[in-house]
Amino acid sequence: MKEKIKIGIACLARNTYDVKAAEQLYKKTQKEVLEKKDFEWIIEKNIVIEEKEAEISALEMKSENVEALILISGTFHLGTLALKYCQILSVPVLLWGYPELPYDGGKIRLNSLCGVNLDASNLYKAHKRSFHASISSTVNEEFLNAIKIQHTLNHAHVGIIGHHAQGFYNIDVDELSIYHKFGILLNHYELNDIFNVEEEQQEVDAYKLKIKQIFDLSDINKNQLFKTAILCAKLKKFYQEQGLDGIAIRCWPEFANNFGISPCAAMSILQEEGIALACEGDIDGLISMIVHQALGFATPFLADLSQINKEKNTMLLWHCGVAPISLWDGVSIRSLDTYFAQNRGVTTGFVLKQGDIQLLRFDSVQGEYRIFICEGKAVEMPKELRGTYANVRLNTSVEKVFDKVVENGIAHHFSMCYKHVNDSIRMYAKLNNIPLIEG
Repeated sequence: MKEKIKIGIACLARNTYDVKAAEQLYKKTQKEVLEKKDFEWIIEKNIVIEEKEAEISALEMKSENVEALILISGTFHLGTLALKYCQILSVPVLLWGYPELPYDGGKIRLNSLCGVNLDASNLYKAHKRSFHASISSTVNEEFLNAIKIQHTLNHAHVGIIGHHAQGFYNIDVDELSIYHKFGILLNHYELNDIFNVEEEQQEVDAYKLKIKQIFDLSDINKNQLFKTAILCAKLKKFYQEQGLDGIAIRCWPEFANNFGISPCAAMSILQEEGIALACEGDIDGLISMIVHQALGFATPFLADLSQINKEKNTMLLWHCGVAPISLWDGVSIRSLDTYFAQNRGVTTGFVLKQGDIQLLRFDSVQGEYRIFICEGKAVEMPKELRGTYANVRLNTSVEKVFDKVVENGIAHHFSMCYKHVNDSIRMYAKLNNIPLIEG
């Protein structure tokens, strides 16, 4: 992440409860959150009891441009406190309550849960819905992850080279809707902007050596090897010089005709380096990949849902050779192949490794967004196809998942990563009022 995310945190209380106990708990919380180095914490060090204290604290946080707010119910407190913070700060809020302490002389010492209930009810009825309530001794990690997603999208520098692939109208986007929802302004480039990059010979030589060391090259010729290395160097230089966080590429039909090879293999190699590259000009697919990166996954990629097996409850997730090299199963032969674009494809070919996976798609319909998520486990399979692919056994019915995809018109590309992060995605969707479709 380029800069730390600023999060404000304050603890609310009332003198009729055990404020001293709340202060001790809050001091412990302050130490714990400061250990989370992805964030810059704007901490109101003192317990907030009066409305004026809340106003002063909130204004200070506003001057620091906090991107989220954590309000701890140290004890039950006046409902005006949270409302004052949220009047001044229009950011997502975590309403955090401490678990109740052992009773003392027949009295409830904190009544923290009731404070959270009060604040949640007030905010909901005041039409301020971007909040989550949690009762825990530690900060809610899913909330923090959701703020990471929000921050990453708000600061993402995204480019599209060319347009979406021929006939792929379902992945077209409304650019101003993307700006409105995520703060992303698309940067447009032409294919010639890539072709005309003056690549560094040292980079070309390094990529050529890397390709020789990793792949079986029996299906391509020396010129195709050279072109792949050149394209790696060109794309990387362009990506870095433009300061991009992701590129969607119109990878066919013109690319192979005008450059001599398709970009699939180069995209596979560069995605291994954490460079987000989306096939076929798919901007929403790229946004989905960037979200996966925000959650700590350096190597997401776009896959098609290509086949389903109802008896085994599996689906084949395949694409024409763009998966990052580190996702190799360690058994199959890794090859460069030329099976399409009149034998100028130059795609990577291998089976993906076994393990827990998640599919994610931020998908738009006439400018309105919804989020699709699904999880399963990639299982062992032989290398029977060209391209990069995995056989995935789902945790739910594969037939029902497919029905949800087609009945909701979800586009045919999914960002795939190796871990289950559904709770963080659910939290982001909730805080941003985006409908969630779960497979």
